[in-house]
Amino acid sequence: MNETTATAFLFYKHPEYYQTVIIGDYCIGPLGVILNGVCAYILWICRKPLSAQKTLLLFVCGNNLLMCSYGLPFTAFDQQSPEIKQANFCTFHAFVYFLLQSYGILILFMVTLNRYFVVVRPTSKRFTFGGPKRTVIIALVTLSIMMLVLLPAALGIWGVLGHELSTGSCVLISQEEGGDLSYNLLGAAVSFGLPVTTMLLCYLHIYFVVRRQNRKVLQGNSFGTSKEQQRRKQELRLLTTTFGMLMLFIAAYLPYLLVMCFPNLRKVVVLKGLSRILPGTHCLSDPVLCLLSQNTYRLKLKRMFHCGKAIERDDGISGSVTARATALNME
Repeated sequence: MNETTATAFLFYKHPEYYQTVIIGDYCIGPLGVILNGVCAYILWICRKPLSAQKTLLLFVCGNNLLMCSYGLPFTAFDQQSPEIKQANFCTFHAFVYFLLQSYGILILFMVTLNRYFVVVRPTSKRFTFGGPKRTVIIALVTLSIMMLVLLPAALGIWGVLGHELSTGSCVLISQEEGGDLSYNLLGAAVSFGLPVTTMLLCYLHIYFVVRRQNRKVLQGNSFGTSKEQQRRKQELRLLTTTFGMLMLFIAAYLPYLLVMCFPNLRKVVVLKGLSRILPGTHCLSDPVLCLLSQNTYRLKLKRMFHCGKAIERDDGISGSVTARATALNME
């Protein structure tokens, strides 16, 4: 490792970087736990019939819950003691943190593929996620593959997960501080580049397929039955939701990609701080978009809040009645 390079610019000594990371992680974490917990609860009570789409969205919420309850809080706590690190724990934390980040992208990739198969190949028995059991198996196999990709860096065989001197945190070490550029580029390609590119191509193909279907409907001067119209509207809403998740995910990762691809931008303190916290903001946008994707979810959410208000109102009424009864007894 080049010591002069490693210690020339210490980000954690700059208030802009330190405060951005600490405040961002501590704010996103608790709010993300609440939003994803509510979303997972709504999905679970509306699970029947349990489809591949709902199963994958439950995986999205589960991954986000782990990121918000462990990944982000421990990253903020880790940032508060930048110069004191236990090597084994630092490696473990970096492994889990990057696993959650990478798996979050891959789950969105599976959600996109599911929509693609439903729209483009609706009658295919080979290109499908099938039922919930098959979907769970595919999701767990994908998780295992991602763990195998990160394992060489965790063991120090290829790439390095550990303490980065410039940021004072447990991350995937950059080339400037002794990391392996080939592994870092491969990891970025496997966990971000290839999935995002494939997702964009899938949505582009979906757009042309839906456009062609709409043209056929218009040429036939028929919009189908009301049930068919409702199905098409629901499918369009789901496509809009999943595409919105992808676009927000890309926007959140944009500062990270800029810092990673352009070395001259790595010393821009605020940009470096944003590149650390913005990838976690998808934990807030995913559950919101998910709950807005179906009328059933929105109705359940409204009923849940109305039920809470009704309980508070009933408690207030019963409390006032009890107080009046107590006052009468005292008289």
